[in-house]
Amino acid sequence: MTDVRPLVFIHVPKTAGTALVSELAHVFPNALNFDAFRIAEFADDIRAGRYDFLTGHYSYTEFVRHCGADYRFMTFLRDPVERVISDYFYSTSSANPGAANIKAHHPTLLDYANYPDFRNRMSRQLARWDGEPVAHIVRRLAGFQLVGRSENMERDFARLMTKLGAERPTAGRYNEGSNRPATIPAATRRAILALNTEDARLCEALGRDALVQAA
Repeated sequence: MTDVRPLVFIHVPKTAGTALVSELAHVFPNALNFDAFRIAEFADDIRAGRYDFLTGHYSYTEFVRHCGADYRFMTFLRDPVERVISDYFYSTSSANPGAANIKAHHPTLLDYANYPDFRNRMSRQLARWDGEPVAHIVRRLAGFQLVGRSENMERDFARLMTKLGAERPTAGRYNEGSNRPATIPAATRRAILALNTEDARLCEALGRDALVQAA
């Protein structure tokens, strides 16, 4: 029996999600892209089934608290060091309207990486509660429609399209910061990794092969 429940994409920043959303808009005619502070605004319509695809930078907990859990879920992960680096250089680029404010409060990459809200973003966004063990998160993700890896973007996107019975086999990349330097010092990378140990454990536990639920 075909699963027709809405697909909810938990979009962690800088995991190639913008590219996915752009392509999935061709598959789902009734899509909604919104941020966490608007969940309550759309919750009634979401629960009523008025959308077939939902995405945004909200957490699993926030979505389930307002809208319930009877949906198909998906997400993408990325090497935690690369994700933080990409996030910082996009956030401080001309592509981000709030770049000046980010630069004022976090003038360097390590300033940004040290800020608590920017640490372990993947595991915190996918957790059911604050401090949920990574092992619990991994068990929940096993029930997701797809858990892809940004590093394998085209392959995992193609797997998702096959699962959905769609015909768009590739996805591009969007929102790439143009001000990123060619190299990042090894010491900086080690410091970022030390600040994101939960995300590192999550990625290590899942590996680089996408988890795709059986039909």
